[in-house]
Amino acid sequence: MLSDYDNYIMKQDAENKFVVKYTFGAVNKDISGYTLKIVPNVSHDNDFDFTVDGEIYSFGAEEDLTKGFDITQNENDFVISGNYTMQSILQRLYPDKEVFFNQDDVDNSVDNFTLLVYSYNGEAVIKISFHNYVAVEGVTLQEQLVFEVQPDGTIKAK
Repeated sequence: MLSDYDNYIMKQDAENKFVVKYTFGAVNKDISGYTLKIVPNVSHDNDFDFTVDGEIYSFGAEEDLTKGFDITQNENDFVISGNYTMQSILQRLYPDKEVFFNQDDVDNSVDNFTLLVYSYNGEAVIKISFHNYVAVEGVTLQEQLVFEVQPDGTIKAK
């Protein structure tokens, strides 16, 4: 990615690898290195409150979520494990404490997180907003509900 990116879907229960390259290097100058930070992305009206040992916190007010993820950084790439949930992230941020929130307050279909990849000198940054892919595990329909296709192409419930 050469520019900011939205709606990136992390593969669940997989290693998501990102390679870091400098497109334009300076002559006779070693340009390498990068830093990472993951922050909340609450641009979709998806902020929510959670409690830590009974004290109320706001997800959007968290300044750094990086420690909530399993990240392996190498010289020219990094890997983010897709094995995370909102609960596991918050629990890693507040170890040995009781973390609670209403699961219905979290919309997992929107980008709840933004990955910031900073250049070696911090002067350039790429922003990748992402969420975790959650597979549909099943659909339950009422047995008596039957649909009929009408001659005009519309669908009508019987």
